[in-house]
Amino acid sequence: MEVLLAIGEELQKLDDKRTEVGLRVNNDKNNLHGVHDSVIHWQKKADDIDRSSKAFLQNEMNMNKCLNRYSLSRKAKKMTENMLALLEEARNFGEIAYRQKIELWISDAEGIKNFKSRESILDDILMALKDDDLRVIGICGMSGIGKTTMAIQLKKIMETEKLFDEFAMATVSDTPDIRKIQDEIAFCLGLELKNGESEVVSASKLHQRLTNCDKRILLILDDVWKEDGLGKIGVPLGCRSNGCKIVLTSRNEFVCSSLGSQRNFLMKVLNDEEALVLFKETAGDSIGHDLLDTVKEIVNECEGLPIAIVTLSKTLKNKNKHIWNDVLRHLKNSKLEDISGMKAKVFSAIELSYNYLEDEEAKSCFLLCSLFPEDFDILVEDLLEFGMGLRLFKGVEYVHEGRDRIYKLIDMLKGSNLLLEGDDKRNESVKMHDLVRDVAISLASINKQWHALQSQARIKEWQDNDGYKNCTAISLLCEDIKKLKDHLKCPKLELLQLWHDSQLESLPTNVLEGMKELKVLYIASCIPSLPQSIDVLKNLQTLRLLNEELPAEIGSLKNLRLLNLRRVRILRYIPPVVLLRLSKLEELYLPLRYMMKWEWKEEKKTNASLSELETHHITALHITVVNAYISPKASVFRNLIRFHIFVGDSKVDIVHKDSENVLHLKGDASDIKGSGICVLLREVEVLYLEEVKNLKKIVNEIEDNSYADLKRDECVDALVRIPESPKSRLPYLAI
Repeated sequence: MEVLLAIGEELQKLDDKRTEVGLRVNNDKNNLHGVHDSVIHWQKKADDIDRSSKAFLQNEMNMNKCLNRYSLSRKAKKMTENMLALLEEARNFGEIAYRQKIELWISDAEGIKNFKSRESILDDILMALKDDDLRVIGICGMSGIGKTTMAIQLKKIMETEKLFDEFAMATVSDTPDIRKIQDEIAFCLGLELKNGESEVVSASKLHQRLTNCDKRILLILDDVWKEDGLGKIGVPLGCRSNGCKIVLTSRNEFVCSSLGSQRNFLMKVLNDEEALVLFKETAGDSIGHDLLDTVKEIVNECEGLPIAIVTLSKTLKNKNKHIWNDVLRHLKNSKLEDISGMKAKVFSAIELSYNYLEDEEAKSCFLLCSLFPEDFDILVEDLLEFGMGLRLFKGVEYVHEGRDRIYKLIDMLKGSNLLLEGDDKRNESVKMHDLVRDVAISLASINKQWHALQSQARIKEWQDNDGYKNCTAISLLCEDIKKLKDHLKCPKLELLQLWHDSQLESLPTNVLEGMKELKVLYIASCIPSLPQSIDVLKNLQTLRLLNEELPAEIGSLKNLRLLNLRRVRILRYIPPVVLLRLSKLEELYLPLRYMMKWEWKEEKKTNASLSELETHHITALHITVVNAYISPKASVFRNLIRFHIFVGDSKVDIVHKDSENVLHLKGDASDIKGSGICVLLREVEVLYLEEVKNLKKIVNEIEDNSYADLKRDECVDALVRIPESPKSRLPYLAI
């Protein structure tokens, strides 16, 4: 019996150790750790000995007979030795588990569909990932466009095609937590980063793991906002690794490029059909036949932005028609923040992109775009005129300097995907997504007191509540501007823009009396005559009109720097001396397709004379004159940086870029030779010659053109052509 008791004691010790090891193994498995094979084998051997030992003891006790002492002692000794060996092995375990590589799991993104508009860009990205020469690529696009969704699709396809051995994905965000990002990447790669370990040590481990591994690794860094910080994480952006490729997603294309992206892919909005499909599938069966038209209108307001489509479809799911109609009304009135779910997911996401702009001038430029109508093709020149008038550009003294600045700011905003390419293929306009514009309208009203009012009801509410008293910019985008109060006291107003679909009969007589701080006035409608009260605008710097005649009171605007009348269909009259009195005028834009009869200074003055500009420092000039001899001395033209000048009564319509210097000549070259216009032949970029007589008179001036970017020389009706010289970049004449 003593032998059996001894076996029982050792068996109890083994049972206790089995329980202890089992608890540790279960705990490690629950924490997704891998258990060493030696421990698993130990558990199996311990289980086998436990079963056999218990069976032996039970059998011997049940036999109730005199035991063979020798045989029993021999078996007991063997069992005891095995149990002691297992106990000793367990004491030497140390760590029984290890941190194993975990398969990266990512939930399906909302709105993920195999849309055709996504398939082409997805195919291009897949091709880039298969290109051995490309290590870093970027996926760019505005907030909510589907960049993360695209990254998730990439990961799943790469797993299926087994192009990579390992995958890691981490969200960087606008406020990156370095340690958290390191842990996320390490977790995916099965790399252990110890608690208390410094970020520098962890970064070194990650860098070595990603660069010195013989496996192919795909690392996806989602929602990257700035170029600094990734080096602190340990991401190998600046060195060539064996098999690691990196995909960046960002709202800002410049960020991807600065981080070494060798190719960026720009994601665009869904087309109308795809947007409607996404909305219907997300909303499910809750859309009745009576809601179909409303659904289409709501989807149109989303303009193909997936995050807005998904958010609205979930908000309206199983709601009654009244709620659908109310949401549509809010969308049309640019009130995103009043729609459930839209403020948190859409408004705040776009606002974050705005807040992240480090340049205050870029922020102001972005908000200026909110003052234009919905879906409007905004000319960069319009933004320049507004910005110069409001003095938004630091360190900029002249309008032509501001032009360089505004193009730089536009480039920043496009790179941040807050502005889109305009319809103008000449890169001279921009557009704003409707929902981005809605956010911009709200931010402009809060941050700048700039207000865009799009309906007569809003204008009435605004006037009744005296909302105009603190405004610094007002853009009235409605069909009936005639209902403005006659005496609007806007002591802080610096910009006023009036839009109207048709010709206005007139403006209220004294509407400008209470706007003496006005610096920018833009009336985008033809008005037969301006209120005489315009002469109170002593601070006005930018004026754009569609008037057929200019009142003499314009001459009292002593601080006017830019006068733009280029969109006037027929300019009938500019009073004499008006231009002369505008002593600070820098840029003058007059219509090119209609020739007002300019007076020459020796004649009796019934109309304006171009000689009035001789004392001004004009740097930009768009005019048409009937005869070259009527043009003033060369002093007017010598300072021109940009110009479009038409000489003669040509009826040919020619499309050209605003940024090009254009000279269109028709008539006798002898008159041109004797005029101030002749100096421009050496600076012109686009030269049109139409029925020019005595062309040899100006051959030398044309051949002396040393402008480095002479783009094309063309005879409109093929009477004369100036082809490019085969021997030099300078033109020569073929008559």
